[in-house]
Amino acid sequence: MKATHLGIFVALTLAQNAIGAEIPVTESVKSSGTLTIANGLDYAPFEFVDANGQPAGLDVDLAHEAAKLISAKLDLQRIPFASQIPSLAAGRVKVAWATFTVKEDRLKQVDFVTFLQSGTVAMVLPDKKDSISDA
Repeated sequence: MKATHLGIFVALTLAQNAIGAEIPVTESVKSSGTLTIANGLDYAPFEFVDANGQPAGLDVDLAHEAAKLISAKLDLQRIPFASQIPSLAAGRVKVAWATFTVKEDRLKQVDFVTFLQSGTVAMVLPDKKDSISDA
């Protein structure tokens, strides 16, 4: 099974659990009882090291919950962000659970499972709106 398929199953777990669907688990996770992921822990608030020296953030919380849903222990391997895609492509890791921007060059190397969209927003006080142009 491709690493991305595991990622898809893990991501879908959150939605599927609500309706009681069966969640596929890879043989390596079944035999080890461990879901191993790569993360750099360097992109707060998604992934970081908290004041107690523990992994924290949205991605870490989601990974812990996914591991619970498949009755596995989470093993987070700290790998620098720049090394995660090469590690996936080389087969050194099966899942990199981090906040990646999906780009064409990255899609040539690995598959992605996305769970959020981001963008840029500008805000201004109502009395200043006329000073902003759309040009």
